[in-house]
Amino acid sequence: MSDKKNKTIYELSSRVEKLQSQKNSLLKDINILEEQYESSEKIYRKYFPYILDMFTDDSSPYKPVLKDLSIALKKGESFGKIEYILKQIQKLIYKEEPDTDKGKKKSPLFSREYSLLPRPVKRI
Repeated sequence: MSDKKNKTIYELSSRVEKLQSQKNSLLKDINILEEQYESSEKIYRKYFPYILDMFTDDSSPYKPVLKDLSIALKKGESFGKIEYILKQIQKLIYKEEPDTDKGKKKSPLFSREYSLLPRPVKRI
């Protein structure tokens, strides 16, 4: 009976050691991932607002919302706040009508003349 107990204790202690090793490895991986996340978040919070400010046209319907996003990023607002602003931008994009619907001319870049797609064949 004592041999059985010793064997069980040995097996359990070896499992504990293995689990402890796995735990340490996973904790190390978590620390690395957290550092990478913090580094990338710091970079986008540092540079993205300035890019938004620089390339936002004054006449753009997106300007107020993009300004809000820029301010939120500069202040280090929560992910929830930033996600809310991004959803507002998404709503504006879906509301926006194409220029052709407003009576403006199509850009020649997107006209049939400059298209890379084959022209339809007229059948006689």
